Amino acid sequence: MRSEDSVGKTTPAESLNLERFLATLYVDPAARARFLAAPEAEASRAGLSPQQCMQLREIDFTGLEMASRSFARKRAAKRAASASSDFGWLLRKLTSISRQEWLAHVFRLCAMSPENRKDPRH
Repeated sequence: MRSEDSVGKTTPAESLNLERFLATLYVDPAARARFLAAPEAEASRAGLSPQQCMQLREIDFTGLEMASRSFARKRAAKRAASASSDFGWLLRKLTSISRQEWLAHVFRLCAMSPENRKDPRH
């Protein structure tokens, strides 16, 4: 609830809703398309205040598209770097253990597999 002295001010919850909404627009192409088609309706559907909905009509649509493409490229690069670092970790781990240790580890993994835990009497 708003008190009379807070009219026109944004509450922390409203600010958080706006931040979440904008973050969604940056990362979700379907949400962005719905917003571009009907900005106020989509903002209202997301639970933003009427004042925030009206303010979003003034958003820089071209800037929104450019920023979302930039964020997508950064996320893709981060995923690629993460995948390569995971592979690098595996290579370092495999080269740091002896052949005997590696075979013992593989044997333990095979022994723990569900197929090897079946009752041999069946």
